[in-house]
Amino acid sequence: MFSAYRSVAPSPTARALACECRTPTSPLSPPCWIAYVGTLDQSADETGRAHQALFDSFVKGTRLAHEVLSVRRVGPASAHVVTHGATAKGSKPAELNKVRTYSLVRTGSGWKVAAFQNTKHRPLLEAARFKFQPASKPAA
Repeated sequence: MFSAYRSVAPSPTARALACECRTPTSPLSPPCWIAYVGTLDQSADETGRAHQALFDSFVKGTRLAHEVLSVRRVGPASAHVVTHGATAKGSKPAELNKVRTYSLVRTGSGWKVAAFQNTKHRPLLEAARFKFQPASKPAA
């Protein structure tokens, strides 16, 4: 499963970032990509176009880094993947400051990203939440 995930993980090209919202064997429907600023792309074409614009400007010359936290199968042809990730420039190691979730579906041609969410981790807000509401802190 990990190698299957790696084959569909985002890479620094808009083509690889575009998710497949619909396949011949899957009734999945948009939206399929939620960016950490709240942007909701509703098709693979939208996602690809938007990310190409970003890679041509604001994040030009960057690379994507990630670490897989968990892979959970939720059926014979679907899985939920959670990662920490970031965009980094140059040789400096990336601070993995985003939590990314992927919904994967197995198709005849391999695993495809059906949905993706990217959330920026905000440690200061998280610490305040845990201080004032300790019961809200996760066990792990």
